[in-house]
Amino acid sequence: MKYFLFTLFFLNCTFGSRGNKLTEDKIILTNLILARNSIKTIANLKFVYFDDQGDSRLENFQINSSGQNYNITLGADSEIQLDRVDLLNQTIAPSEQETKHNEVSSASTPTASGGGGLKVFQIANGFRTKDFIKANSNDERGDLSFSGNFSLGNFPQGRISSVIFHFNEILLTGNSVGVNTKNFTIRISKTDISSNTICSNEVSFTSNYNLILQFRYINLFRDSSSFRVVKSIHDLQETNVLISETSNRNIYNEIIKNLNLADTLKEYRCIK
Repeated sequence: MKYFLFTLFFLNCTFGSRGNKLTEDKIILTNLILARNSIKTIANLKFVYFDDQGDSRLENFQINSSGQNYNITLGADSEIQLDRVDLLNQTIAPSEQETKHNEVSSASTPTASGGGGLKVFQIANGFRTKDFIKANSNDERGDLSFSGNFSLGNFPQGRISSVIFHFNEILLTGNSVGVNTKNFTIRISKTDISSNTICSNEVSFTSNYNLILQFRYINLFRDSSSFRVVKSIHDLQETNVLISETSNRNIYNEIIKNLNLADTLKEYRCIK
């Protein structure tokens, strides 16, 4: 690696008078940045699912809605379907480097000019699972469910600025027991959710980039300051409740807002 950079330095530099020192430094730095950006690594992605209850039953959890406790159990046919996940990688552009007073400094905010900029990489295409409520690991928060590993080769160095989840469907079935018992089907159709909560966002050629993305699905049932999700389900007259784009739209809209909460979909390391 050192020999490569050393050779590139001499093949691409133009040496002149001292008056051209700043220009020469810019040329050198540009070539070094281009060489750095050409080195690829491997990106690994996993998903982790949990209900944040600290127990061994991922399908069962308690929610307090408007002061009343409700016991929720998800059914085995609950499923998460992804179209894909986009990793937005911000590479370093040579034009973002400055030479000032004979000192070279790196820019902190890359742009799309000069060969750098935002690059989108797709991963986990077509992934679907019904196993997210089946525990296969644990930590101090209780049992967890990890997906398999998704790998992406030829991944450039830079910074992961955000992650976009493209869901085909989220299907949650089950029942809620409180003042009465309700059977529910929550069907979230195609939706895109962006997460900027990425703590380990630096991608380096010195090691593979490993990203674990959490889905804290219990958040979908949370109350907001102005709406009570679970209580609203129990207030309905029917025993079997369908929540979708076309049925009980007020509850559906609130669940979509909860899906967009910063701590619903985020990098797992950020919560440790």
